[in-house]
Amino acid sequence: MDESLLLSLSDDVLLAVLSYLRPEQLLRCRMVCRRLRELCLHQDLWRKVNLLDRDRNVLHAALGVAPCLCSLQCGVRTPIATLGFLVVRTLCVVTKLVLTVKSATEAASATAVIYKLSALGGLRKLELDIQYDHAECRMATMTLMMAAYSIQGLKEFNITNSGLKPLPALTGDLDVRFSLTRLVYFARDADSFLLLLLKTHAATLQTVQLEFLTDVPVSSLAKLHELRYLSCYPSGDLWQLASLPKLESFAPSWTPGSLAPSGALYFLSQAPHLRTLVIRPTCTNPEALLRSVVGSRSAQFLRKIDFSASSNVWDLCVAPALSNFHSLKSLDMGCEPSDLFLRAVSPASVPCLTSLFVAFSKGSCLHAWFHRPAIQDVLVRNPQLHLRRSIYLTSENRYYGYSSYCAAEDGSCMWCHWGCHGSLRKVSWNKMAASAHVRRATCPVAVDCVKVAGSACPSCGHQSCPTI
Repeated sequence: MDESLLLSLSDDVLLAVLSYLRPEQLLRCRMVCRRLRELCLHQDLWRKVNLLDRDRNVLHAALGVAPCLCSLQCGVRTPIATLGFLVVRTLCVVTKLVLTVKSATEAASATAVIYKLSALGGLRKLELDIQYDHAECRMATMTLMMAAYSIQGLKEFNITNSGLKPLPALTGDLDVRFSLTRLVYFARDADSFLLLLLKTHAATLQTVQLEFLTDVPVSSLAKLHELRYLSCYPSGDLWQLASLPKLESFAPSWTPGSLAPSGALYFLSQAPHLRTLVIRPTCTNPEALLRSVVGSRSAQFLRKIDFSASSNVWDLCVAPALSNFHSLKSLDMGCEPSDLFLRAVSPASVPCLTSLFVAFSKGSCLHAWFHRPAIQDVLVRNPQLHLRRSIYLTSENRYYGYSSYCAAEDGSCMWCHWGCHGSLRKVSWNKMAASAHVRRATCPVAVDCVKVAGSACPSCGHQSCPTI
């Protein structure tokens, strides 16, 4: 666009144009004229900017003049000491700070950065990855933890203790007002810092994700009355959390192939308000786990279930009781469903089900699989249903082909040779939803909804003839 034409635009329109520029382009535009010098520093242009430490020059320039940033990352490619030097005089308000601390020296610099950006106000999210052996320099680590803990108004805190040893306990004046709503804690032990965070922010925490540690602080979690999402190891005393009034989502984490503990089974059966269950790792007693879910107090309210089990387990434990899940909208089975299970899926048993995630093996043609009588039948009987690829990587779920047709040009199977569903030639199973309708507003976003089923063709009698 011509410069004179660009400058003839109103401020609002010009801001809309400038919003497409990268940070370094905005900084260069400031040198064109006085109007752009001021307009390129508008808060609306910078509040969505995410700065990484791979370009030190841009980092230096932005922290010198930008009014605000959405996020700032440092410590991966640029030493945190460099960032500490840059933020000394900055007035830039940063919403999210991501720091990777690799040594005790960097811990001191990270402490200074946190205190400076916190003092400017607006710091609401902090991600801290501690990658050094802090047991040998506890004072530096303790000072860093105090800086992170003392941030007023912090909403989200993600901490990774890569050093594995417990973080040191904080001492002194710890007068911090509760504000945290989301806590993600990667550590091997439930150390004193974790317990302090849970205690301080018990009144506001809504999401807690505890990774790696097996000594789950259940007694502390039981006091989080605003808790809505929990991901943790399903320890034996997890039953104490069944009475949490607002807990809607549970995502247990354990070593794949382990036994689902009895405490987790009791929790699943008694928790009354669950809406989402995401059980990613496989376990050695899937029947017991699914039976706990089928007979749970939350069964009629569950909207999403992700769990990988063999088709015979689904047939045995869930198919006869599908009507228990009256509110279910999304189900990931992690396997190829049997005809028996597909026959159990109906508007009467699961009236809200719109997405069924299933596995499909690499050995056969996906297009031909869509023409299986059971697949055609379940889609026709459930006009709102979408069949999608399971998220689980199993021996049954290894289809990665871009085209859903046979590999041969002329089609190896009857259906590919016949030529119906030509749109499948350019659609990956990973990015599609198979249904009995054309795409509409209620279809899943970010995927191609492809009609693969319908009424029998009146002229040839085939299901899903080439015109569909």
